Amino acid sequence: YPEKTVFAIKPNFFSVFKDLKDGDFPGTLSGTLFLQKNGAKGVAGYTFLDEEAELYIEYDPDSVYDVSRKHHQFKRQDIRLRYTTYFWANGFEVIIGKDTCRISTIDGGCDAIIDGLKWTYSADKNSEKLYLYASKDLGLWKRRTRISSYVIKKGSLLCFDISRTRRKKGH
Repeated sequence: YPEKTVFAIKPNFFSVFKDLKDGDFPGTLSGTLFLQKNGAKGVAGYTFLDEEAELYIEYDPDSVYDVSRKHHQFKRQDIRLRYTTYFWANGFEVIIGKDTCRISTIDGGCDAIIDGLKWTYSADKNSEKLYLYASKDLGLWKRRTRISSYVIKKGSLLCFDISRTRRKKGH
């Protein structure tokens, strides 16, 4: 597909989870995330191959723009990732050691998207895949500061493969 067809400026969320108010759905993460710490000469590559992940849907009782926030989450000993959507807006958070950094457009208007982070969904009767692609370098900012600490490098590609069956409570 041409890029403009798949990645519109204000894309419709084609997610099968779009209108759900809450839920916890198991899944996996595959792909490679290239990160460069500010001041470092090298780039670290984090590779994921069908590693346990989840989609956590958080109800928004105010429902100003959306009924919920959708958090695609991954946690491993060396790195944690969270990709969040709310209405048109999105955010990406990375935790490495004691460093928590992110980029986000989730704000008062929730009508902008992260420039340079492309995404698309595909689904079948059992699961939905969310593909995230860095089409350019993306600076990540330390929480509560204006200090850029890491850069997601162009070419990073992640795929969250999420089951359409809710996780049973207590798991």
